[in-house]
This record gives sequence, C-alpha cells and structure tokens, in this order.
Amino acid sequence: GDFLSGFSLRDSASFDDWQFFQQEALRRDYAEALQKLANLLLCERLFTEAITFARRWLALDTLNEEAHRLLMKTYALTGQRHAAIRQFQECQRILQTDLGIAPEPATIALHEAIASDKYNLEDENPQKQVLNSFEADLAANRLGETISAQENRPVNNLPTPSTPFIGRQQELNHIAMLLADPDCWLLTLLGPGGIG
Repeated sequence: GDFLSGFSLRDSASFDDWQFFQQEALRRDYAEALQKLANLLLCERLFTEAITFARRWLALDTLNEEAHRLLMKTYALTGQRHAAIRQFQECQRILQTDLGIAPEPATIALHEAIASDKYNLEDENPQKQVLNSFEADLAANRLGETISAQENRPVNNLPTPSTPFIGRQQELNHIAMLLADPDCWLLTLLGPGGIG
C-alpha cells in the first residue's frame, strides 16, 4: 500500500503535504523498479515473471501505455496473441473512457504487428541484442548485490530536511566533537518548540 496510508495528523496541512510527496516519490521509485525488472525479465525470456511484474507496474497506473505495450509484447512472445490483442483493447477502452484519447502510434503499431502475427522481439530494435549468458549472469549478480546492499542498509524513516541547517557551524562542530568522544554516552539537545 501507499506510505502511511490511512494515517494523518489532525490540523496539520504541512504533514499532509509531506506525506503526499513521500507517497508520490516512493510510488515513482517502485514503478521504475518494476519497469526495469519486467524489461530485464523480458530480455532474458523469463516471460511468466515478466508478466507478473508488468501487471504490478500497470496496476500502479492503468493509463501507462508503456506498461500496456510491455504486457502485449510478452503475451505475444508466449504465443498468447489473443491475450495481447485483448490487452490492447483494454488499453484503448481505458484511454477513451478516462481521457477521451486514442492510444499512441507506437501502441497501435505494436497491435497491428501482433494481430498480423509479425511481431518479433529482435525485430523491434535490431541494434539491441539480447544479453548473452555471461552478461545475464553479471546483471543477475548486480541485481542480487543491490538487493543485499539495500537489506543491510540501516532503516531510517526520518524525513529529509527541506532546508539546510544554516548559521550553526560552531554548534555543529561542538556536537560532532562530543559524539566522537567514546566517553559520551548520551547527548541531549534542547530548544524551544518548533526550532527543529
């Protein structure tokens, strides 16, 4: 679900704004990760997994034609031409109903290629070659390293400050010195409410 879904602070418009932008940023990062993963799986011809992640990507934004096209391609490559055509029809219906527009020319061209049984992954971009097994293993290892690095990263759910801490260099230096001292077990900073 969305970040802090269903949670709000009464009479705090600034919190609601912060929460909204956090949700949008996380949603955008998640969509980008799903897009990359689905495309990588498609290049590796892991079609079942590509369909799973492409569906998740499309569920975030049903108006995303790129996600519709990815599903159409994957269905076509697995011999499910009827599912690819149905996906195009669904895309067309959603765009017409919600926005009153027709699909992009790229989506229409893909549909026509699939409908005439002429779609081929290699034909789409001749310069782009499918990864060889060495490159695929390398990509999989990098993906694994990235995931493990993220798992080992300490959890930090504090908000990123919107403005820098200005004009307190002497205090910051003193705090840094105290925190570097191994005899300092606790440091408490006090100030009036709202000072940050």
